[in-house]
Amino acid sequence: MESNKAAGRTQSQGTVTRVLWENVSGAQLEELLYGLLDAMGARRLVWRAGSASGVTAADGGRDLEAVFDRPGPDGELDRQTWWTECKGRTDTVERGAVQQAVLDASARADLDVLVVATNSRFSNPTRDWVDERTRSRSRPVVRLWDRDHLDRLVQRYPTVAARVLPNSLPDEERLRLLVSRFRELGEEPTSLDLEFFWERRDWLTELESTLLSEALVMFLYTEGISVPRQRPWWQLLTPPDVPHALVTALINLPSWLGKDDMARPLEPMRVWAASGRVLLASLRLLPEDLAALLTCKIWDFVSDGGAVRDDPDQLKLWTDSVLVPVLAFAQNDLLYPCSQDCARVMGDNPHEVESLRATDIWDLLVSGEQKKEESFLVFESIDEPCAVGVDVTDGCPLVVSNRQEPERIVKSLHRVIEFRSETPDGASRRRIGDGEVVVTLLENHGMAWRSVRD
Repeated sequence: MESNKAAGRTQSQGTVTRVLWENVSGAQLEELLYGLLDAMGARRLVWRAGSASGVTAADGGRDLEAVFDRPGPDGELDRQTWWTECKGRTDTVERGAVQQAVLDASARADLDVLVVATNSRFSNPTRDWVDERTRSRSRPVVRLWDRDHLDRLVQRYPTVAARVLPNSLPDEERLRLLVSRFRELGEEPTSLDLEFFWERRDWLTELESTLLSEALVMFLYTEGISVPRQRPWWQLLTPPDVPHALVTALINLPSWLGKDDMARPLEPMRVWAASGRVLLASLRLLPEDLAALLTCKIWDFVSDGGAVRDDPDQLKLWTDSVLVPVLAFAQNDLLYPCSQDCARVMGDNPHEVESLRATDIWDLLVSGEQKKEESFLVFESIDEPCAVGVDVTDGCPLVVSNRQEPERIVKSLHRVIEFRSETPDGASRRRIGDGEVVVTLLENHGMAWRSVRD
């Protein structure tokens, strides 16, 4: 699947990190080195600071000590002790600072490697002095890490910079690293990140579709289950983004849900909520004839989708475990607003069920905690017509308990969105008559919206 975004938009070619080193403070440099050493496999990684703040040297430097165990040719582990001196500078590091660091390190008989790291650069005379010393002495080995060397390490371990240097990265690099950290570790952007990129939403719409789609599902996941009112991220999608957005929402994000090696595993309910909102935003931009096709047969539009598309068992598994709960959240998001002027259906707002009921109060008084499960009521008068005009032969398609085929649900969602976009006020509410009324209790049991007919 390829995007047809306008020429000039950045193409995604993997994570390429460029740090604005002149904006990196000494404290950030120290924290970055700590994270890089940890990512490189250091053991017993500790600060060697003597004050409560962790800063002792005149230049604000903070020493790091680490142990690396490397397998030797005979299979045994060779242990090396490293000492890292951080030199935050705006200009070239002076040779005297490096010489003093080497002198201090030489007093350590157990030290194997001394790293002097800076966000700036080292002069040629300094490098010549280190090379000359290396020829005459074997321990400790002295290594100079300037900004160019740190750039290479950051590209190798990009998620470290996402955590430590968000304000020192170009906007796109910062976003890519946040997405990478979310995808690989399950770590969410902070509230400051959300505010930062929402203020740059015009810039976000110019990004390549793949990066934009992954960013939007990340932001929507972070916002939680309730509909985000301050930052409606779905508004940033444009028609060329829809194919990638649906692939991300219906295939990629659910696949991240199943990763066992995530430091912070994703929560299923929040995944379905984020994917459901991307789906609704996409349906708003799709013509009717493509809505159900692209949603329910998304595997037909993925280059390597044959493994699922051509295997009935795999396709059914994806439909039941991904498409159905995503559609359920999309249905619930539209049910309450659509029912406000409907003579057929009345229902509670599924996103405002936090008021305490009598049983909740007793739970709090007796056990000190409230039950996690939440529910809301939906009343459907089966004798009344639909204000929007969708087929309600088998019940309103927005009511999850009215089991219907996914394609029919998608077409109904598209019709509701189309109708409400053109006629937000719809028809005036009429009182439910004396016909048969069906009461539905929708309960949230942690994996998907499960409905029970009374």
